[in-house]
Amino acid sequence: AKATWLNITSSKTTVRGDLHPSFSPSEFPLLRCGYQALKGPQAYYSFDARAGDLLRIEATTVAGSRVYAYVAGSVCSAKTLAADCNSNGITGAFLGLGGVFRVNKSGRFTLAVIGHRNRPSRFTLEVERVTPAPNGRCAQATPLTFDATGVARFRGDLAGSSSEFGGKVKCGYSNSPKATQAYYSFPAKPNTLYSLSCSAPAPLSTYVFRSASCGDPAQMSADCGSKGSTGEGGYLTAWSFQPQKIEAYTLAVSNLQPTRFACTLRERDQPANARCQAAESLTFAQGKAETSGVGDVLGARHY
Repeated sequence: AKATWLNITSSKTTVRGDLHPSFSPSEFPLLRCGYQALKGPQAYYSFDARAGDLLRIEATTVAGSRVYAYVAGSVCSAKTLAADCNSNGITGAFLGLGGVFRVNKSGRFTLAVIGHRNRPSRFTLEVERVTPAPNGRCAQATPLTFDATGVARFRGDLAGSSSEFGGKVKCGYSNSPKATQAYYSFPAKPNTLYSLSCSAPAPLSTYVFRSASCGDPAQMSADCGSKGSTGEGGYLTAWSFQPQKIEAYTLAVSNLQPTRFACTLRERDQPANARCQAAESLTFAQGKAETSGVGDVLGARHY
């Protein structure tokens, strides 16, 4: 089948298509990419890429259908396509519903979108050149800026980042995957609770530690595993942390997949009645006492 040409620019390239088993039956029904047998109808696209290019490729479809994508070389034979898409990124890759492909050698590539073998699949394919973020290393953490309400919002992309410490930062867990990460820094204020919440297509690990520990995975791990003493976090997308010392802290967002994410870090003043000795007095009127306040139990410290 003749592949449709894709002109991949620095911005996102988007194409749409329909796959139907009757119109485009599986050309290579015995082809397997990793664990997946690709027996559905297919649409092919070709593009040129240079060594070192980082491409985010995502295929989405309507509810009830499914689409898989893979990248391979320009030779369209079952044997060559299988070798390429099973090469773990050397000459191609199986991307499932989406992923990031780093080009190792300049050349022409074939991108295949495979639909459901028994029913039609309408899909949207997006291909985007990605520039690795500069804060993929602890020493290059991006400073966070809080607005007048004490909120710092930030977005990031883990595409192109590497596992700086190879899974050595464990945050109190028995093991840690060799995930990629992005780093952010902020100066702690006295009597302030910091609450983090993040969203992403894939589950994230987030943790905070003293900036002075940056570069020492053992000390970073001790900080983020201290349960609030000098850090917080781990396999969590949300937590609260009240620094015990006023110093600079570094926040890491981590994942095995090169996903995009959005996070919010909030500064909250410590409530006056946060300790037992400072309990608020309640006054009853007609047998009823009312009060109001803002509580945050995510990672709340136990006194």
